[in-house]
Amino acid sequence: MALETEYANIIGPTDVVSNAVADALVQSVVCVPLIYAENLPADTRVKLWRKDGSFAAEELAESTSTSAFGQLTQTSVSATAAKAVSVSKLTVEAIRFREISVASMAAKQGQSIARLLDANIISLISGFSQSVTATSVATPDIWMDGLSTIQGSLAAKKGGNLRGILHSKAAGQLRKHLINTSASPFTLQPMLSLLQGYESPNGYVGSLPGIDLFATTGIGTSGGDYLNLCFNPDNAFGGGYDPGVQTEVVFVGSGGVYYEITSYMFNKVVEWVDEGGCIVKSDTGL
Repeated sequence: MALETEYANIIGPTDVVSNAVADALVQSVVCVPLIYAENLPADTRVKLWRKDGSFAAEELAESTSTSAFGQLTQTSVSATAAKAVSVSKLTVEAIRFREISVASMAAKQGQSIARLLDANIISLISGFSQSVTATSVATPDIWMDGLSTIQGSLAAKKGGNLRGILHSKAAGQLRKHLINTSASPFTLQPMLSLLQGYESPNGYVGSLPGIDLFATTGIGTSGGDYLNLCFNPDNAFGGGYDPGVQTEVVFVGSGGVYYEITSYMFNKVVEWVDEGGCIVKSDTGL
């Protein structure tokens, strides 16, 4: 056998063990509730995120023919769902003699999948073409430049605030400038079954005029700068998700007498409208 959670992996009463177990030091899901997302379709793995076209107008003198007829063309970004998977083995000895269960293992697998969903969004930050760079550490001024860049690209949110995803250390640079009020409601939440009942945002650090800011881990650096992102939650990202994590449990006897626990979830997130996001670069020094 390999990768089993065995008797020796779990702390037991060799002397005296406390009744409480400290929570794992992991980052709660932050990014998924901040983006536009929909349930995955039931009958296909591929979802097309559409971008509408537009017409051009011209001024004409009397009895003058138009120079060209308008043609409306839509484009799309294709997203093919992949499955996020977590697999564990739990021996009957661990269940019998230690305070651990199949249910608790499945819950931890769900947490690991949630962190992967966040990581998938974070991995797209560096792909946006628009960017602004602070002369030093993060300040409100550079975030206002990011907001103005999105507005200048005609991709700003129609009503409500933009959102910002910050490196956790860059958030520390901004905190003394922020107005710590309650975050704006998640107006897109009903579109996604996965977030039903999700009441308050994780990672919220404060607001600037027109932007709600959220800190997370896992964001990289480039050239000595943190790669934060100011974005329109309506169009910068398109996420497709299963309504929840599915878990299957199989008892294995001849292979070692354990339960194999498998949790999985189909998902895919893509950069939808490039103009809807602007990278905000700030120095890594505090």
